[in-house]
Amino acid sequence: MRRGFTLLACLLPGLTLLACTERTEPAATGQALGPRQPPADGARVRLLEPGAESRRTLRYRFAAQEKRSLELALDSSLKLSAGSIDLPEVQVPTLKLVVGLAPGPAQADGSMRFALRLEKAEALALDGLPPHMLEAMRSELAGFVGLTGSCLVDAWGLTLEADAALPPTAAPKHLEDQAEELRQLLRQLAVPLPEEPVGVGARWEVRRTLAWEWLRIGAEIHAYRGEQTAVYRLTALDGDRLELALELSRTFPAQALMADNPMGSPGTLDALESKGSGLAVVDLRSPVPEASLGLETHKRMTGYPRGRDGPGRVSSTDSTLKLTLKVLH
Repeated sequence: MRRGFTLLACLLPGLTLLACTERTEPAATGQALGPRQPPADGARVRLLEPGAESRRTLRYRFAAQEKRSLELALDSSLKLSAGSIDLPEVQVPTLKLVVGLAPGPAQADGSMRFALRLEKAEALALDGLPPHMLEAMRSELAGFVGLTGSCLVDAWGLTLEADAALPPTAAPKHLEDQAEELRQLLRQLAVPLPEEPVGVGARWEVRRTLAWEWLRIGAEIHAYRGEQTAVYRLTALDGDRLELALELSRTFPAQALMADNPMGSPGTLDALESKGSGLAVVDLRSPVPEASLGLETHKRMTGYPRGRDGPGRVSSTDSTLKLTLKVLH
């Protein structure tokens, strides 16, 4: 059995915002592209505003590059309440990841396969955190080093295929499920681009259906189901370099969590919402933007005694996440 919150789920949202930025000449808008394939995660892109005149059709023009190392830093906090009891806010140690990004050969249809490898993961010391808790975090992080992933991204920035695998040395049994979490995140690797020509000031949205796994019992999987909407605004366009402002929201409707069974009691997810904003710089030769992002999440749940023969107990979680991404070399 695996419960839904894992350290990897906290670590890897930033892998969907990985970065490589270099100024190049504009991508050719008349290049021949193969027929479009459906994205792996069913992403839907819709243009909201075309922006100023002198519009261009934006497409990724992936180019062979040397392997890059990218550093992702995550700062987060967590506040819990259960019934009438409010617990103090908890600061989580800053987490730093170093990820290697290796592009493969470009495909005839304009797509390219990319390989990622988690090369380093560390938790920094935090005032007031007991040493044994810090060491426990570092021990779990060590199990993720060597985790690998690959994805096939098309010229519109949509992920067509995604896969992930743990290193052979990953001993803890619960880590086996983390490859699926990375696989889901890789499906959101690049910033999707609109079909239509756009200029500075253009806005487009990308909608995705989400299924966040929170419990697994054998082959039985329980997941929160909702929708994510990202709205991008093009603030600058210079050659293949795009500057974007991002507004992100995730909404999950009220839903039953699980039926009464020997492994747990029934409950309901009453509310789960995330809202955030950030900035991104995109190089159309690479699938990943250099970025910063802030995200706030609120979750409220009600748990019931087995058989629902008593009043429910309400609990809530409020969390914040701030991430920054930079290229090391």
